Amino acid sequence: MATVSSRCLARSKKDHFVAVRSTLKRMGVLRRSRHTECKVELEIGNQTMTLSTGKIAKLADGAVVAECGNNATLVTAVSEEESKGAKGMGLPLTVDYKEKAAAGGQFPRNYPRRDLGITEREILISRRIDRSLRSLFPKGYSCTTQVIGSLWAADGLSDPDITAMNGASAALTVSDIPWHGPVGVLRVGEVDGEFVVNPTWSQLMISRLNLVVACSEKKVVMVEAFANEVTSERFCEALRFAFIECQPIIQAQLELQKQAGIVKRLFTVVATPSEVLETIQSILVDRLDEIFSNFTYSKQERDREMFAVRDSCVETVQEQFPDVPANLIAEKVFAVTKAVFRRNILEKAQRCDGRHFDALRPIVCEVDIFKTLHGSSLFQRGETQVFCTATLGSLRSAKQSDATAEGVGDVREKPFILHYEFPPFCVNETGRVGGFNRREVGHGNLAEKALEPVVPKDFPFAIRLTSQVLESNGSSSIATACAGSLALMDAGIPISRHVAGVACGLVSSSDAEDPKKPDIEQYRLMTDILGIEDFMGDMDFKLAGSRQGITALQADFKVPGLPLHIVEEAVIKATEDRMKVLDILESCQSEPRETLKENTPALANVTVSLTQSKKLLGVGGLTIKNLQDETGSTISRIDEEEFSVFAPNSKVLQETIEKINELTTQEDWTECLEVGEKYTANIVDVRDYGVMVELLPDTPSVLLHVTEMSHNRVYNPRDIGMKVGDAVDVKYLGKDERTGRLEISRKALLPKPLTPTRKINGTQQTKSKKANGNQKDKSAEDFITTYLK
Repeated sequence: MATVSSRCLARSKKDHFVAVRSTLKRMGVLRRSRHTECKVELEIGNQTMTLSTGKIAKLADGAVVAECGNNATLVTAVSEEESKGAKGMGLPLTVDYKEKAAAGGQFPRNYPRRDLGITEREILISRRIDRSLRSLFPKGYSCTTQVIGSLWAADGLSDPDITAMNGASAALTVSDIPWHGPVGVLRVGEVDGEFVVNPTWSQLMISRLNLVVACSEKKVVMVEAFANEVTSERFCEALRFAFIECQPIIQAQLELQKQAGIVKRLFTVVATPSEVLETIQSILVDRLDEIFSNFTYSKQERDREMFAVRDSCVETVQEQFPDVPANLIAEKVFAVTKAVFRRNILEKAQRCDGRHFDALRPIVCEVDIFKTLHGSSLFQRGETQVFCTATLGSLRSAKQSDATAEGVGDVREKPFILHYEFPPFCVNETGRVGGFNRREVGHGNLAEKALEPVVPKDFPFAIRLTSQVLESNGSSSIATACAGSLALMDAGIPISRHVAGVACGLVSSSDAEDPKKPDIEQYRLMTDILGIEDFMGDMDFKLAGSRQGITALQADFKVPGLPLHIVEEAVIKATEDRMKVLDILESCQSEPRETLKENTPALANVTVSLTQSKKLLGVGGLTIKNLQDETGSTISRIDEEEFSVFAPNSKVLQETIEKINELTTQEDWTECLEVGEKYTANIVDVRDYGVMVELLPDTPSVLLHVTEMSHNRVYNPRDIGMKVGDAVDVKYLGKDERTGRLEISRKALLPKPLTPTRKINGTQQTKSKKANGNQKDKSAEDFITTYLK
């Protein structure tokens, strides 16, 4: 009979207990004890922030209603009590943020009028919340966790994302989910040389800086910034300002946690037997050290060797220790691999490709790859390769805000957009093609915001950049910014200067994992990190900008925050490295193309008199529609006498303008007409409301309306025998001053009929009261009596 160890039996009992407890919770039979209602308030900038819990969504592990000004968001946090997935694969955290049109007093514009799908804005905010929370979960915690933010009310004056981010931190803080928070989050702008906390939408429009920072009590946890070429020194000042301003928010959340009185749940990490760990180390350390010290390996070669060693080690250890779970062995194999990789950097000062810590990979640039494209470029940095195209279109192609974005106050049009694609072949994988995921939206947004400050604001075309990653081994989003800058210049777009960037990494000592320690004993910053350095390291710090200053920054920390001085050091280091990349871009193409390509779109405004504009439009807009179909141009009316012509190239533009002139600059034949004169016109078309007549030979037809055909009412010209080819005498009455339309009349030549009369007592009497002057009519009774006789 097979025997079961006491350890396995205890685990099976625990699993059974957890399963039963989870089932009861879902059925509502078992509920976690909740705290009473509590609330904290504090002043942030010029607004009052309120965090409350204990009243709404009480079945969630943590639920907070966060309010700032008149923005309100409900954020909930729920975590399973037992891990259901494989250990060692990271924290299964999901963050979903949703903005509803009703929050801003709007109707959705889709057909069912429902809040469907998820917008790019919601994706970006969800990713920002995720980066603020993820690194503060305890090491080894692998229970499925979900944070959901739902915008309840929006005032349209300021962005509600900061409210949601603080609400997410507070929800985890008041819950029993293990988490080393809280964090305080705020936005910093710069208006008229002064820093502004949580600026309004109108202030952001003129602000040189849009910096979002999440901080714990001692460290910076998340940084995301978009700026209008702000210097690194000024940026560091903004970081220090934000760190100080975040502290009251943190203290308010700690007070809320104290009032709530919830104790964090305990979780245990299954310890690996020492003999198993020693066996793994004896197999892996030397072989991995050899792989990481071979500087000739490419990405694929290094991965192939590393995975072969890993798989062999797992198989060997599993045979020696069959009672140890396979996922636990795999977890320790990864831990040893990561330790060897990091030790080489910290102790040996050795990167796996042999570069110095401040060295860039080789960079190669090309422009004008395909002549038929408006602009194109190919950017290669090491084993990261990006192909970028620039396409010009009419301003009608600009991206419009939807009802939900308008409800929260984001009403900006986007004449400059960038789309980023990351196909599976770029990392030698197979997978789904088409659509987009959250990663692609986030990376594309970073590159778009990096380039936006150098694109001219009064450019008469909409611009779309498309970036396709062809090879990826680190920093593909920053490579997109570099390739996009080259493509814009190749398209002849007069950007003010080049934009480039780099991604810096960090490897730190083990004390960086302690969120309570204010500093880190040992660390090394690395320039232009590889994919493996991002994966095994502690930071992915992406910075882009021009020679004038920073335009975009995004920091992803894998440890529970970094001291402020390390973040500032990374800013300075990335700024120095950015200048090296700019040198290379400028050597490829230093100025926008002066002579535009033949297929570059062209735009011009055409002025047409009010009289002729009616002729250009035609009846029901038919003339202008036919002209657009014939030439392939887009003609838009700006005002009563001005039209905008957008053509696919300059040749088509010239052809379209010539046709417009041909239609509208003919001699004004109406000068031959004399007001009040009679003309014999030929009927060329009969319609229900009138006839089209030709006053003079070979001239445009003029409408004779049914109301001008006879003194008696005419319902249809055919009723009085009018047909095509007939001649009709009309009187020319002149031009309508407002519309420029010619006015003609047939009834003006006809004699006016006598006033209708009726015989009464043998005497002709008029129906009009005016026929008898001021004398009174007979009484009604006399009139009826006489009439009946």
